[in-house]
Amino acid sequence: MNDRRIRIILFAAVFAVVLVAYLSSVAPTASFWDCGELIATACIYGVPHPPGTPLFVTIGRIFSMLPTSREYAFRINLIPVLFGAFSCGLIYLLVLKLISLYASPERRHDRWLSHVAGVFGALACAFAFSFWDNSVEAEVYGPCVVVALSVLYMALVWRDQLERTGGDNRL
Repeated sequence: MNDRRIRIILFAAVFAVVLVAYLSSVAPTASFWDCGELIATACIYGVPHPPGTPLFVTIGRIFSMLPTSREYAFRINLIPVLFGAFSCGLIYLLVLKLISLYASPERRHDRWLSHVAGVFGALACAFAFSFWDNSVEAEVYGPCVVVALSVLYMALVWRDQLERTGGDNRL
């Protein structure tokens, strides 16, 4: 089995494990502080307090129309659950990319060790209290983390390809 297939399988496995854990503990209704406000404004497509988080409200409005539950709050609480699980998969890919960039050439035969480190890093982040707490209630941190990790991963891929091809800057 090639390395790309192993990465896809382990990315999906990390995503699935974290998704199941978060779905088992997601808030069934509105929580305190900003969560209730974000849920209410997503249902009516309104504007919460500044800065307004228009992307979250728009995604929340789409999720509020899904027939997954009778509770609007539960539907909108699924947003950070999905984004939190996806961000843990991205953490796995980032750890792999960083290890491959900085590993010495004689240590490249220990590929399984980098996969173990990536899975461990992703699951350690997933089950950290503050990350888990923000991933099971309507908060804007999950989508924000996905955007930040995606940009970081794309920058590392760009750097890696730039070094391999010697000046090809199209990516």
